[in-house]
Amino acid sequence: MANAEPGNSATQGRTMHFTPIRANGGTRKMAIRGRVSQSAMLAYWGKARAKDLADEDHPLALHSLDVAACGQVWLERNPAFVAMLAGCLGQTPEATRQLLVFLLAVHDIGKFAESFQYKVPALVKSRFEPPLPLRMGSLRHDAIGALFFDWLAEDRALPAAMQLPGSNADAWKVLLAPAFGHHGVPPVTETGTGAGAARARLREHMSAASREVAAGFFDWCAGFFLRTTLTACSTPGAQLASWWIAGLAVLADWLGSNTTWFPYAEPAQRALSLERYWQDVALPRARQAIEESGVLSVRPRRYCSPHALLPGLKGKTLRPAQQLAADWTISDEPHLFVLEDATGSGKTEASLILAARLIDAGLADGLFFGLPTQATADQMFERVTADVPHWFDDPSRATLVLAHGARDQSHAFQAHLAQRDDDIPGEGGSATLRLTDWLAQSNKRALLAQVGVGTLDQALLAGLRVRHQSLRMLGLWRKVLIVDEVHS
Repeated sequence: MANAEPGNSATQGRTMHFTPIRANGGTRKMAIRGRVSQSAMLAYWGKARAKDLADEDHPLALHSLDVAACGQVWLERNPAFVAMLAGCLGQTPEATRQLLVFLLAVHDIGKFAESFQYKVPALVKSRFEPPLPLRMGSLRHDAIGALFFDWLAEDRALPAAMQLPGSNADAWKVLLAPAFGHHGVPPVTETGTGAGAARARLREHMSAASREVAAGFFDWCAGFFLRTTLTACSTPGAQLASWWIAGLAVLADWLGSNTTWFPYAEPAQRALSLERYWQDVALPRARQAIEESGVLSVRPRRYCSPHALLPGLKGKTLRPAQQLAADWTISDEPHLFVLEDATGSGKTEASLILAARLIDAGLADGLFFGLPTQATADQMFERVTADVPHWFDDPSRATLVLAHGARDQSHAFQAHLAQRDDDIPGEGGSATLRLTDWLAQSNKRALLAQVGVGTLDQALLAGLRVRHQSLRMLGLWRKVLIVDEVHS
């Protein structure tokens, strides 16, 4: 019974040891012994098909591992991202990777609350005997997750693996907030002030029994994922990293929630230990999801000349802007190029030459063409589909997406979709970049493609206070942004 009180024989399991963080950053030794079995954790559902079905669900603990696995596989394939955040957080790359995966593993901790579990009453009745106590709080599970951490830091104390020398709970709160806010906006909580404020607010949503189980899973994640000793982390460094963590959390949650790659667990999988599920189920499925979703960039051919890069230039003399782009010395630093010339002077080809050279130098992995209107974006999409596939030995491994509000009316995009549907699995594509079903479902995901064409607002939204802006920002990471028709 997951709702048994600590010490009850029904909740026998591993012992949890906590070392609380003091307000001044120091620590004091204390151990709180609780007994939470894996079966108690797995009783709580994380994904369900319908509110009136008692046997169509995916356990919360397993869903959490699915999402964490997607994050780990993506991070393994993007070491530069890990290195960037390691610099923000003052950690080694390995410690940073473990830290990020831990944050993803606890992203849905708020779903242990009864106010969430009772969204499917049939599951509560079938999984718990007696049923969980009814809680009808109004907070969403992302806000409850933030409130849960406030209570953990205030009252229950944090696992020893989360101790950062010279830091306090504020840094962890900043790091966890973007993971809890994986639905595209930061979690908002009002805990009040004074001792016990977080506990009092959390009681409206989560009973003492469920808090015990949630704390047990939180502790298990800390012990399992945080295996490298963490060093000091400043709150400003955590704040800088949080923008990127938010995008990673959205990406990992969207992939880990997709039932194409992560179908609901069968009885045999529910019987596995959490460690075995991670190794045998979550990670293999995550590798498939990361590969098939199209969110990874692939290396193009080595750049050799503009004529080999762009078939339309063969047999032609380069124009001045194009020659300048081909001859410019590429240094290992950020670049801003402004190409100003007469209409028809070959500025578009010059920008593609620069983009290809920046990618070849290892300074970027892809590009996004931003244009002022949908019509000009459609025209550019046709040019890109003709030229850019020649950059790759196997174009079918790189992804191309058109991003604007009326792209379904674009004849070129519809032809691109049709060509995708005609591909024969295992036979490789023709000389065209691929478009995956997952990327095609939303303009928000379009910037994750290796090559993108769209209206400039799709990129500008990454810098505005809008839902899922962090995912757009992650999509633009290590991309050459080409802004065409700037005068418009």
